[in-house]
Amino acid sequence: MRLSATVFICALASAAVLVESSVAARTDAAPELSPSVARYLQSVGFETDDIAALGSGRSAARVTETSTRELLGVVAVVRVNRPVLRYVDALRDIVTFEKGGNGVISMGTFSKPARLDDVSGLEVADVDLEELSRCRVGSCDMNLPAAAIQKFRAVKWSAPAARAQARHALQTTLVDYVNDYLARGNSALVVYEDRGSPMPLAARSAALFAGSDGLASLGGLAAYFTKYRSLPLPADAEEFFYWQQLTFGMKPVTRVNHLVIIPQTIDGRPAWVAVSRMIYASHYFRDGLEVRYLVPVDASPSSNAFYLVLISRSHSESLAGLKGLLLGGIIRRKVRDSTARHVAHVKERVEERP
Repeated sequence: MRLSATVFICALASAAVLVESSVAARTDAAPELSPSVARYLQSVGFETDDIAALGSGRSAARVTETSTRELLGVVAVVRVNRPVLRYVDALRDIVTFEKGGNGVISMGTFSKPARLDDVSGLEVADVDLEELSRCRVGSCDMNLPAAAIQKFRAVKWSAPAARAQARHALQTTLVDYVNDYLARGNSALVVYEDRGSPMPLAARSAALFAGSDGLASLGGLAAYFTKYRSLPLPADAEEFFYWQQLTFGMKPVTRVNHLVIIPQTIDGRPAWVAVSRMIYASHYFRDGLEVRYLVPVDASPSSNAFYLVLISRSHSESLAGLKGLLLGGIIRRKVRDSTARHVAHVKERVEERP
């Protein structure tokens, strides 16, 4: 989003505390958008003035239409005045690129297979520690499957070592989950059992990919994710898994993401696509998908600028029910503005890299 102070989660936090901001700008500058990018932005509601303003380096974002009220979609775009490979290299070294800024408490990548050392920096926040001591299947304030809830129930909460035991339970839960996902694919995706009826992630996560290739074909990436472990990684693609703990609002959020990066040609330009699928989130959202199209301003291999188009989708229970009726419009507006700020932050970070 910084790739991963995940846009949706941080935006929801901003909505909760009613942070006001606007990133809209209007100039007469003309951006060098490729035809596919220009058509896509117009199709999701960007006005002519919004698109013209991009040439000056300002970001813009729009909330997109979705099939259900709890599904939130946003598209954001910004021009980055550096070669596209500068950002691709930043994604490859995402911990260095994101750690220590914009709400990131700690983060790291997972080995294959995942090891406990991979999550040595992951802690349990005080607010989560208190909630986990009361956690039961069907009644828990953290997003968790039943097996993880049972781990926390086994913690001796009255003992001095309770925090260390809870930390170990969280760390082993994530390591075991990633290894199960690596072995069994989508059939291993979490079934949340923290409240109400069990909520399997697999079908909901697959639904996020519907129409995600509206700007350009994902080149088999959507199928790779929705049939994960049944299909090989596409040629020239690279992937890794990482975790983040983010701070904002009233609660920190722990996330696990599966990221795939692949080169692609869009309108004759040497572009890249990065797809990040959130396979676990401890609060606010159950899943998430971010598709980043990185499209140079021209077809030259030495092009020194590119457009970042970020398509983001996620399911949130805060948008359903009475809360959704009362706060849905506010949340969507805050998400829109926060997403625009996010891509502007990416631009700043990439442009300052040596």
